[in-house]
Amino acid sequence: MKQRPTQHIVLITLAFVVVLVGLAGCAAGCHDIDPEGPERVPPPARERPALRSTMAVPIEIPVDEISGLVNKVVRQDLYSVRDRRLKKGLLRFRLDMDVRRNGSITTGTRNGKIINSLPLIAEGRVRVPPGIWRSFSTTFVVHASTDVSLDSTWATQARTYSAFTWQTTPSIKVAGITISVRGTAEKALTQQLARAAPRIDRIIEERVNIRRRVDRIWESLREPLSVSQTPPVWLTIRPLETYFSPGISRNDTLVFGLQLHAFVETTVGDRPEIAAQDSLPPLVPLPDSLAADTTYGFQVNLPVSISYDDARALLAKAVADKNYEVKEQVAVNVSEIDLYGHGEALVARVDFSADVTDTFLETNGRVFLTGQPVYDAASQTIRVDSFDYDVHSYNALAEAADWIFREDFLQQTQARLVFPLSDRLTTAKQRLEEALRDRALGRHVILNGTIDELVPGALYLVDDGINVDVFARGRLNARVHSLENVRQRRRPEGEAAQ
Repeated sequence: MKQRPTQHIVLITLAFVVVLVGLAGCAAGCHDIDPEGPERVPPPARERPALRSTMAVPIEIPVDEISGLVNKVVRQDLYSVRDRRLKKGLLRFRLDMDVRRNGSITTGTRNGKIINSLPLIAEGRVRVPPGIWRSFSTTFVVHASTDVSLDSTWATQARTYSAFTWQTTPSIKVAGITISVRGTAEKALTQQLARAAPRIDRIIEERVNIRRRVDRIWESLREPLSVSQTPPVWLTIRPLETYFSPGISRNDTLVFGLQLHAFVETTVGDRPEIAAQDSLPPLVPLPDSLAADTTYGFQVNLPVSISYDDARALLAKAVADKNYEVKEQVAVNVSEIDLYGHGEALVARVDFSADVTDTFLETNGRVFLTGQPVYDAASQTIRVDSFDYDVHSYNALAEAADWIFREDFLQQTQARLVFPLSDRLTTAKQRLEEALRDRALGRHVILNGTIDELVPGALYLVDDGINVDVFARGRLNARVHSLENVRQRRRPEGEAAQ
């Protein structure tokens, strides 16, 4: 009976020791870590450089617009001759002949020139020895060419040559003898063409009004093009210079190759204001160095981004119900990772709980990690480099739970901060191509573009996320066209015209 007080004292003492140990353990291991994190600092202002692009502007002149007017200025009856002396060897002849047009003048192109083809008929009679008159009728065709060029003021200059070529040599056959009338006909036609050429030139200069066509393009290009609605992305083109190369022939169409050098830019946000229109700059012949230069092509900064909201949603899936193994018998559960910007650095706020198996040790709270976002072109992802605790988190962990301050915790957190962009890149490319496919600018100009490749550029933070500049490169051209043609081209098969 006397030993019971002693046993009670021992038990009470042991219980007291256990409580003290437990309290000491809690004092050492039961912590709530809540350091002050880096403040949200807006990213520095950034100018996205405008890229210099080359736009092909083929100006097509269907020459059938010209042929009807040329027919009006070249008279039907071209030449008449009476009692003209001819000689073939020892024989002497007398010639009466009328040359006139034998149908409509047709107009085509060849070697960058306009070719007017004149079908002719020669009718008359020839007196052959010993004084017998024989009638004849023969047809032939001559081709007169016109050079078309442009001066620095965009004015069209045409020059029709009075010299011409024969498709068939004019001759007549009488009594088994072939008599050439080429010299007589050439002299007459040269005189007629010399008188008609200035009138033909005026017609071409008036009808081939390239400045009017380019003015439409120049004005239409100022209109911003919507590339995307979510987020709102606009494409703007600022023309700089214009060059031209000599005309070429294509399917009876005269084609002038114009190069328009411009800055092509994208803007995210509200629709940009329409810039004041500059006057059309002087036209300059295309130097050989530019003719062979394909450096520029069409290129534009196409922003591809992931917002912090989208990043949080991806991270929530990445950390759900997953523990970090940072040390033997230590499990860390991350409940949430938030992201925001601190200048040019990316901050990850990590909310976690951690405990040591079979002990009373437990730590809860949050830490702040900072790093630099980078774009990995091979995997088309955004990841974070140079990842580490910020100074406040470092101090808090050093005092309370230095066991979490380990490389494996950083590496496992960093491994979750990977954001794929491949779908966004594909969507951005499709949207840009759709915006540039048969795009009507105003009533007369059609813009067409193709994207050949996407090349990654700079990565930078914006207020609400992470942006990657992607250089979209390809080809771009603008044509003066009618909207009706575009509607027909884009109408699905089988759909009747309205």
